[in-house]
Amino acid sequence: MNHCKKLGMAALLLSSSLMAEEVSKDVSKADDLKTIMKGLLTETLKLTEGIIQTDYLMIEKSANKIANHPPANMATRKKLAKEFGPEMLKFKNFDSIVHTSALDILEASKEQDMVKIIGDYQKIVQGCQDCHSVFRERAVEILSKN
Repeated sequence: MNHCKKLGMAALLLSSSLMAEEVSKDVSKADDLKTIMKGLLTETLKLTEGIIQTDYLMIEKSANKIANHPPANMATRKKLAKEFGPEMLKFKNFDSIVHTSALDILEASKEQDMVKIIGDYQKIVQGCQDCHSVFRERAVEILSKN
């Protein structure tokens, strides 16, 4: 592995640890979208760390938390549904991709199948990126209105 890749991996692990400390409170009961997204980011960083360290228990725990993240509160869901209209189905589909991929990682971690884990990890990252590229800016705007 060349020097730049090693540096990048070290930076990723450091940022993962720092982010995990920043959002260390229990987000399993949070229902505001921003806190839920921060929790998902934290767990995705932990998942990345678990993959890099080949730590199947860490992978399993993070995948479980990603798959079973709490839903946004009803008021938030209603606001988004009203503004997104028929696009809400696409929004929900992105969440479904992340959910299903996390469940697949959960199973693959029990079998210690790193190839499957990495494939599903890529689906999670792509699902998050796709959703954010389509909806993040509008969601932030919608939810910032009183």
